[in-house]
Amino acid sequence: MSPVKRQKENNEGEDRISKLPECIISRILTLLPTKEAVRTSVLSKEWINNWRSITSLHLDDIDMVYGRTKHIEHECFERFMYRSLLLTNSRLDNFSLSIHDHHDMFNLNEWIYGALRKFPKKLCIKSQRKLSFAFSTAHSLFTSQSLQELEIYMSYCSANITVPRSRVHLGQLKFLTLHEVKFSCSDKDPELSLPLLQKIKTVNCIWLGMRCVTFNVPLLETIDITQHTNSSWLEGNCKIKFRALHLKEFCLRDYGYLSRYLTMIDPSSAQNASATLILPPCERGVSSTVEHGALELLKQFSQVRYLKFGGPDVLAQEVILLPEFGMLRHLELDSITGEFLLALLLKTPILNTLVVERLKSEYYKALLKSAVVPDCLRHTLQVVNFRDVCGDKHELRFAKFFMEKGSVLKRMSFSLSHLFVKSEAIEELEQKLSGLKKCLTSTIVEVLKEDYYNSW
Repeated sequence: MSPVKRQKENNEGEDRISKLPECIISRILTLLPTKEAVRTSVLSKEWINNWRSITSLHLDDIDMVYGRTKHIEHECFERFMYRSLLLTNSRLDNFSLSIHDHHDMFNLNEWIYGALRKFPKKLCIKSQRKLSFAFSTAHSLFTSQSLQELEIYMSYCSANITVPRSRVHLGQLKFLTLHEVKFSCSDKDPELSLPLLQKIKTVNCIWLGMRCVTFNVPLLETIDITQHTNSSWLEGNCKIKFRALHLKEFCLRDYGYLSRYLTMIDPSSAQNASATLILPPCERGVSSTVEHGALELLKQFSQVRYLKFGGPDVLAQEVILLPEFGMLRHLELDSITGEFLLALLLKTPILNTLVVERLKSEYYKALLKSAVVPDCLRHTLQVVNFRDVCGDKHELRFAKFFMEKGSVLKRMSFSLSHLFVKSEAIEELEQKLSGLKKCLTSTIVEVLKEDYYNSW
């Protein structure tokens, strides 16, 4: 028998994994789903306690469904939760809990509190059931000096969290994500000190019983806020202030008139940022307070270089008060009136790129009839993109306006609506544009095949 074959037979059945260093085994088990890591304890006596060295716990009550009755399922999951928190390492890097079924609120708070006592760097709570964090849990949550990432996701429900009256200080937190969370506090003007926070993202969050919440976030780079609901937000009626110094990106998708409650304490901090402001469409009964709030928010970003702006009907009565955007070079607009577009072009003297989406004929009469030519058209505007176009007459007239007035125009592109992205539609639009291009010598006019529909 050859030496190679003999060595192969001798190694057959050898447990090489068990011979790995403990740190490697711990790392391997940590990468497994927590339930699977615990199951390795039945492999042998040597493996009974190996799972206790994992540094991440990912627990989901749906994993306890084995066709048993609800009562037994709950008992299994609750025993598994307490055992996992009790027997694992004293410190965790990551703790995530997903709740799909109803559990006793006391147990839920105990689990979160137990996780916080292990000083996790990342904490993620997901639930489809309404949660209410007790004061002891909330106090530990808002004073943690280990958390670097905090995520709370609620679906079809909301989490009620009581903010401690004392000053909130999360010294290590860098990333904060909140979805459908209602906060309450006996302090009318709480301050949240987050000295290392880099990004905050919220969806439909409400601050109840407070007049003003201040975020002290000197290193904050990204603010991403989405508000879909109107009445539930107005129930809170709380102002949100950000004290940031290095903001790079601000994004507000506002469908509930939240814009009137947001304030950058130092607007100059956003002078190098890009801003995306999606405001609610104009509706009957929209008050002057809402219009003024939207205008004030826009003024706070008057020094940005990149602006994406949608739903400006709410500013229909205040276009004359628009600020000057002296640094703006890239502007994207969606469904705007001709009066609003003209006012913006007059306020953007060094604009280089303009993107306009969803052109409607009744919106552009004011612009086409205007005898005033904005400075940007004569000196700086080089690129104009039309998105979601159909090749209608009013769109061609609009294109002709920029061709005639754009003295330094270099490129004009058209992206067809998803309903018209066909070869024959592209050829038809190119033929319509061919007559307009005769007056241009150095401008590239193109019809793009990419579909930009719903890019907002």
